[in-house]
Amino acid sequence: MATESTIETVKPYTMERTCGACPVQYEGLVNGHQWYFRARYNAWSLHVAETTTDEEYAAVNGPIVLSGELTERWQYDAGYMPTEVAEALIDWGLRLWLLHSAASNAVENTEARDGE
Repeated sequence: MATESTIETVKPYTMERTCGACPVQYEGLVNGHQWYFRARYNAWSLHVAETTTDEEYAAVNGPIVLSGELTERWQYDAGYMPTEVAEALIDWGLRLWLLHSAASNAVENTEARDGE
């Protein structure tokens, strides 16, 4: 049986930091879908590809799952976002995406079964 600490440390996705600053960039896979995180100037965004594909920019061009902006006072700070902050935002966004995907699949399966 999984303990609470095990659940917290198991990540249902892969993650690679591809650039450390200006911009901060990460990418990886979640459920076979490419994802991409970028933080630069005063904004950050997390994209997940709509389909499972090997297309090079599938995640970059995919829909935004989570995004945010910093206030004008912190105009350029997103490009220097600390690792812990970036990885926490990524974790939060990808887990939300997984929950949404599971719920959408459950609805589709129910509708398909009810339509039989």
